Amino acid sequence: MVGRLVAASTNDVRYLEAVQELFLSLRGSGLTLAPIDADRIRGWRDRGLPLELALGAVRSAHAAWASSGRSFTARPFRLGAVDRYAEDLLRGWERRAAGAAAGNGISSPSGSGAGPRPAKEARPPLQRAVAALEYRLALAPGPVREAYLESLRILQAANAADAASVDRALLAADEASALRYLRALPPRERAVLAGGARREAGPRGAATRRQYRAMLRACLGDAARRHGALVRPSDL
Repeated sequence: MVGRLVAASTNDVRYLEAVQELFLSLRGSGLTLAPIDADRIRGWRDRGLPLELALGAVRSAHAAWASSGRSFTARPFRLGAVDRYAEDLLRGWERRAAGAAAGNGISSPSGSGAGPRPAKEARPPLQRAVAALEYRLALAPGPVREAYLESLRILQAANAADAASVDRALLAADEASALRYLRALPPRERAVLAGGARREAGPRGAATRRQYRAMLRACLGDAARRHGALVRPSDL
């Protein structure tokens, strides 16, 4: 019992340290977090947001901040900007967890008194995404079809052993499908989208090369999804 408590405490500390390290690295200044920011991270952890998704929320918020066109020094990157991204991921995580629970015949946690939902009302998240993508393939034009096929390849090969593995697979499919869409476009059209993504990303500024490449990749993904009206596998 004591061993489990120590392990849980250690994992909690690692969660806070990992998010803090990434945030301070992206911000490029500071050695530690303000108490209010540490509490914010603990809130994500206590509500069940997996560490990998918390780190993804920080990266997404930083990419949006850096692409806003303002000076790196005029408007510092703040952890409060991550809240919206963390909330979106939490909602998706909770929906998938609820769907998995319903599929296993577990009562809804809402306390509505409705009792266990029939398994047929919910498929496991990966199966649901795969079925939705297969349906869209029938009507998808060339580059969009290539994007959805890439998503299917990743999801069909994914490990669905736990919710964290499912989320990793869905996020990987999100990114891979957008990049595959870009590769399937005619070179001139692809170059136009890439140029727009570079402008959206803005100057590298104080970001490291790795940070800037991640930001540019996020902007490219957004540009591809807008251009092809692509649906994110994680939204299915």
